[in-house]
Amino acid sequence: INPQSPSPYASVQNACLNAKISVQFNSAMTDGLLGADAITLKQRGADQTSIALTFDQGIYYEVNGRSGLRGAVFRPDQNLQPNTWYEATLNNNLANVDGGLMVGSRTWQFKTQTDNELCQFDQVLVNPGRAILGVDQSQNYIAQTLDSASCQLLREQDNLRWSWRSANEAVATVGQSAVSQNSVLAKTLGETKIRAQALGVENTGGNGTLNVT
Repeated sequence: INPQSPSPYASVQNACLNAKISVQFNSAMTDGLLGADAITLKQRGADQTSIALTFDQGIYYEVNGRSGLRGAVFRPDQNLQPNTWYEATLNNNLANVDGGLMVGSRTWQFKTQTDNELCQFDQVLVNPGRAILGVDQSQNYIAQTLDSASCQLLREQDNLRWSWRSANEAVATVGQSAVSQNSVLAKTLGETKIRAQALGVENTGGNGTLNVT
């Protein structure tokens, strides 16, 4: 399972109150353009209240042997209101690494769930989801929590404790970290999986695949 894009989906009417806002693109994007000013979020209605967003992380993964910035995640500074329509708008200067500007719609709307219950994560993803490193190169990883029923990334609860491991420590090692960010060091040629766990939930499958070449 991967996060939906955009997230929450356009026109969905049951978005999690503790959802993050995220977008992904079909080509590698230019670093530096996907910061906090890349998107605005407003509560729809007479006053069009703006919602403060903080840049959470870039979404990096490898496609056809090339790693790159493929999207971004933004964290509302507070949970969203129930039974409320929101409108997200990307700015008009987003470009890929070849200089091509984004085409198509930059705005979408979604509505939050009617009740006050926060969504609970039942899946963990690490970012980058797939990576290629040379020997002795390092890579920063970030763990993300996801509600698999909606495929929405969630705001992590305060003081959530993480544990990290490399499935093959001969290939790569992870740093000693109890937070959602960690550093991985490539040691020898081969493949491993980078795993992060919180509250007994760990990323699985191909997510976290690291090839050292």
